Amino acid sequence: MRSAPERITRSAPRAGAAPPPSSWRVGVVQQMVADQRPAFTLMVGDLTYANDHGQAQVDNHFNDVMVWSQDAAYMPAWGNHEWDSSGDDLRNYKSRLDLPNPQTSPGTPAISNYGEDWYWFDYGNVRFIAYPEPWSGAWADWYTRAKTLMDQAQSDPTITFIVTMGHRPAYSSGHHPGDSTLRGYMDDLGKNHSKYKLNVNGHSHDYERTYPQSGVIHITAGIGGSSLEEDPSGSCLWAGGCPAPAYSAFRAFHHGIVRLTFGLRAIQIDALCGPAGDGGTNLNDISCTQGGVFDHVTIRSDIAASRGPDGPPAAFSAALAPNPVLGGGTITFAMPRAGRASASIQDLAGRRVRTVVEGKLAAGIHQYAFDGRSDTGARLPAGVYFYSVSAPGGMITRRFAMLR
Repeated sequence: MRSAPERITRSAPRAGAAPPPSSWRVGVVQQMVADQRPAFTLMVGDLTYANDHGQAQVDNHFNDVMVWSQDAAYMPAWGNHEWDSSGDDLRNYKSRLDLPNPQTSPGTPAISNYGEDWYWFDYGNVRFIAYPEPWSGAWADWYTRAKTLMDQAQSDPTITFIVTMGHRPAYSSGHHPGDSTLRGYMDDLGKNHSKYKLNVNGHSHDYERTYPQSGVIHITAGIGGSSLEEDPSGSCLWAGGCPAPAYSAFRAFHHGIVRLTFGLRAIQIDALCGPAGDGGTNLNDISCTQGGVFDHVTIRSDIAASRGPDGPPAAFSAALAPNPVLGGGTITFAMPRAGRASASIQDLAGRRVRTVVEGKLAAGIHQYAFDGRSDTGARLPAGVYFYSVSAPGGMITRRFAMLR
């Protein structure tokens, strides 16, 4: 055994604090990752392609990532190439990695049926929840258990954001279309959990960012390695057609990496340009400078997390999510001190149509469900309304749309 410098991975920050600068989804552009000193990486499946190219590729992959994985945790989700053919199976990966809060899914392949089909962890003020591959019953089981984890995070004042990560997309206009079953589960979780802001996935070899869907932005980050997956039809390279579907905010064929920077009240997403394509199955539909940002968006929290030992929130704030409201939503507000508070829904004329809460409340973060009905129990018609929150420290009235 050769001697080597001792390596220390960084521990998580305390609950409620912002994580260190960044997390990454990476493939073969390992040095780009290493140069940025990430806190950890999110590896969203199809890790080695050993099923197609032989078992030596497993060792090659884990040797390649050592340029950063000796200092930053390797946090994977499983993709179809890890299990769906006889050339490879999940024993190669589960046996190498010790994942936090490991979970077992129904339908998992018998040859590797010893847990770690998905997992979850808290890092600073963020709860990360991985999701499994679509084995028989696996997603329905995950949805039930993920809902419990999100319910807990939603009521935890030290958690500001919930992020999911896995391989298959819920929304995609690339080579692999979004899965309608997964989309239904994620949309429902987003509608009922205002802290759930981001999903990161792979599968299609492209980059695509959606507009918020039920409050959640979906990022397809399949640009870290392998070939790109164009489906040329005339001048259009996208299987989902051109122009892009209405849910798609930005998409591109270009290798690169995706950086997530977490703060107390925001997630900054930057897609960074990697090596240019070489033609053939690596055509690019954008031009960018390696290392430069070719897509950027900032996700802001509806409300800041209180910081546990630091006491209650420092300032009054309030938000309703999602907006527009389809069926129902959640009003969340922060009270820096105890006192009388109220939250209500008003029509465009300023008339109160629903009292959500009214009374004396303790200092802290409060959340109340709004089911889209008036005080009489009647469903409110589609249209524009106001939500109004009054508490010690201020009053906020903002417009929102009700859809039916």
